[in-house]
Amino acid sequence: MEILASRMLLRPADYQRSLSFYRDQIGLAIAREYGAGTVFFAGQSLLELAGYGEPDHSRGPFPGALWLQVRDLEATQTELVSRGVSIAREPRANRGACTRCM
Repeated sequence: MEILASRMLLRPADYQRSLSFYRDQIGLAIAREYGAGTVFFAGQSLLELAGYGEPDHSRGPFPGALWLQVRDLEATQTELVSRGVSIAREPRANRGACTRCM
């Protein structure tokens, strides 16, 4: 599997405290800001803090997510399935990209 890029999404309980920690204490540079979120450069990856709305815990906690961008989605899915990974949902459009949740 060829990974081209990765991004970690965190949804902290205290957005402002986390923003200050990553920006001021760790010293990560801001890649971009949007509404109620901030994306930081973190080496070869991106770290996104999402501070919008109240988390919906009806389906359990959502501490975050890890996105891996791959060159060939179909080949990657085939490889992962052959290794016993179950695919949770089919691809969907996501800001110009095609993603699958695994």
